[in-house]
Amino acid sequence: MMVHSILPMKPEQDTISIVIADDHQIMRDGLAAIMKKSHFISLLGEACDGKELVDLVTKLRPDVVLTDISMPKMNGIEATRYITRNFPTTGVLALSVFEDENHIIEMVKAGARGYLLKNSSKEELFEAIRTVYRNENYYYNAISKKIISYISSNNEQNVTHVEPPPIIFSEKEVEIIRLICQQYTSKEIAGRLHVSYRSVEGYKERIQRKIEARNMIGIVIYAIKNGIYSLTEDP
Repeated sequence: MMVHSILPMKPEQDTISIVIADDHQIMRDGLAAIMKKSHFISLLGEACDGKELVDLVTKLRPDVVLTDISMPKMNGIEATRYITRNFPTTGVLALSVFEDENHIIEMVKAGARGYLLKNSSKEELFEAIRTVYRNENYYYNAISKKIISYISSNNEQNVTHVEPPPIIFSEKEVEIIRLICQQYTSKEIAGRLHVSYRSVEGYKERIQRKIEARNMIGIVIYAIKNGIYSLTEDP
């Protein structure tokens, strides 16, 4: 399998550079208007299809890409796959009307760090952009449940199958894996386990390296497949 590098947390900065992609002009105009009113976002460009998006990312190297899925020439999944392979420091956030498992799983597999619906609030959109910029994952509330249920039902033909060698986790690593599966943030995990935020991030990186997981969803998939976590543990 392809081994993906673990990206460190990015430091906070004054502005986050963004490129947006959607094949509907009215949607692009609306997003552009929202971005331009924000004090922390620098809108570098707009694309009307996946091919144009890839060209813009190649030229401009934005911090974050905000993309639709259904687009001509190259769809959002294909564009995301290309971007995450060739420009791993650019985070991809999907903004879509699709709520079905197939689109969600395919975007996660392609490397998207976030997934929101187009009816999300402006506040949630801004939070997602900041989170994706920090190399963390942001999915709207129902998504994690959908993905976990999808994996647990053994309908895994659309999920990358991983057969890692036997791996030994420390007690603390197991605790953190279970809390990740329960959708706790790094800050919340630090509070529950009485350790520093930086320590939690270090544990996450070590866990990802051990199991060759691409992101937090990879950890969830591994945990369910290997009996570390089950839906019955949900609080």
